[in-house]
Amino acid sequence: MKTYFSLLSYLLLLLLLPATAMSQSSTTIDAKSYGYSFKSPAGWIHQDLQNGSHFFGSNTIPGLIAVYPHAYDNREEVRAYAQANGMEEDGMLLAPVGQIENFSTNGISGIFTGWAEGSPIKAAMISLFSPHGGGVSIIVMTSPDKFDASYPALAKSVANSVMLVRPVESQLAQQWRQGLSNKKLTYFNTTSNSTEKRTLMLYENGRFVYGDQSSYSSSDYGSDFSSASQSDDAGQWKILGDGQAIQLQLTYNDGSISQHSLQMKEGTATQILLDGRRYFTEDL
Repeated sequence: MKTYFSLLSYLLLLLLLPATAMSQSSTTIDAKSYGYSFKSPAGWIHQDLQNGSHFFGSNTIPGLIAVYPHAYDNREEVRAYAQANGMEEDGMLLAPVGQIENFSTNGISGIFTGWAEGSPIKAAMISLFSPHGGGVSIIVMTSPDKFDASYPALAKSVANSVMLVRPVESQLAQQWRQGLSNKKLTYFNTTSNSTEKRTLMLYENGRFVYGDQSSYSSSDYGSDFSSASQSDDAGQWKILGDGQAIQLQLTYNDGSISQHSLQMKEGTATQILLDGRRYFTEDL
């Protein structure tokens, strides 16, 4: 269940989706459901991914800009982790170049270099932390040979335009929250030689408990074996979304965070799609 927010998947998606607008002059982009707004960089092509994330490409400047929400609260913990470990996601690995520094009174900034899907990249990144929890990150990236002082300057320009506010729950997010409160979500997947079951219990007080149970058995060269594993975790849950896309965010007790898309399954009131997988719902 701990499938963490993957920036790379959205970067690749940006290349596949049509641009929604060319901003010749700076305009304010409101992501109040995620607790922030900012001014778009003039002259860049805007793509709204409908999940709180906004990407920008250019016909003349190599690289791209990503502005997206994060759910982390402790600036010093994030700084220490990024300084020691860099950023690692599916297909992308970035290491800091030099020290990660303070940005304004509520942020950190740094230069990173590394790889994305086998291609070298260099990026300027700024993360801002909101007094209401979470915050927003800005990353401006390009190939290392194209990277110069204009890229950190662009990241700072966007970051300086950010306004952090208390997230406003959309009507659709409220409906999902009310509908999933005190519900047990169950996923089954059975094949000829394996069985998988996942359960997610969402309590009205904002707590959740997750568990998975899988078993596998096979016969190979006359030898039988079976193994089973069980794990469970708990934390806080909430619904994110601006009325166009809805996500379930799970913040685990160990501080890790995962986000999962939510959709209704047509034709039934007792099933939903979580990351495209069918879960059965029942009262706790």
